[in-house]
Amino acid sequence: MTQPSVTPPTDPLERSALAALSEELSARIAALESERDALRAQVSSGRALLSLLSARVKARLGLGGTGGAIAGAGSGIPLPTGHALGRAHARGVRIASIIDVGASDGQWTDMCRGVFPDARALLLEANEAHLPALERFAAGRRGIEVAIAAVGPQRRQLWFERTPDPYGGRIHESRIRPEFLPLPGTTIDHEVASRGLVGPHLIKLDTHGFEIPILEGALETMRDAQLVVVECYPFRLGNGAPLLHEFCAWMWDHGFMMLDLAEPLWRARDGCLWQVDLVFSPRTRPECGVNSWS
Repeated sequence: MTQPSVTPPTDPLERSALAALSEELSARIAALESERDALRAQVSSGRALLSLLSARVKARLGLGGTGGAIAGAGSGIPLPTGHALGRAHARGVRIASIIDVGASDGQWTDMCRGVFPDARALLLEANEAHLPALERFAAGRRGIEVAIAAVGPQRRQLWFERTPDPYGGRIHESRIRPEFLPLPGTTIDHEVASRGLVGPHLIKLDTHGFEIPILEGALETMRDAQLVVVECYPFRLGNGAPLLHEFCAWMWDHGFMMLDLAEPLWRARDGCLWQVDLVFSPRTRPECGVNSWS
């Protein structure tokens, strides 16, 4: 079959217009090829690829932002605890009492009550340096109680390891070092019962490796806990401190499943994950039995 021939235009104006169009198309093609090469160079960089993945994760979680580098110190992916609690609330979790152990200045409870505004809150802190801030936080707010005490497995004397950083420190069951300070020991179960706190409960622990002894004194409270939020570490902070996977196993054995995470922190020296807040719910909740994406 004979192909029809195309007669080139003879009009000088038509030839000029076609030449201009051809130049414009060539320029567009060159620009697109340059953009393609730049994107390939970006994706070939591991850091840029992680940044792109970070942006995708944040978009999936509805966190906004553009995504930053993950390597290095600090948190490269903003995963606020408030968003994790908000996702739990959207799943139908309701909280009547917050037990905040390692409460420091009360900011965590303040954030938590933004999601569960009607919940009563008990803030327990071992470092008396935080007492003035806690008293200021409690003043004028309904349903807030604060106490300086060490929380553990039984109501007996415990020992506080003070650090230069007021947000550090750790409770011990014995006086390993002479500089450890004695503190009256209490349990979550005792505090909840004596103060008439009703469930469903949220338990939060920021206790630097003393989590399992504290929860051994909270087994009754855990029966009616819908959320347990714990700062966990992949590295062992001291004798008896659980590694992240060991704590997850302990929680699983006690009927809880990790469903969310927040506030990851990478250490400056090598970019390794140093700590992350894990959010646990009872394995009896309906979402724990869903083993598919959709």
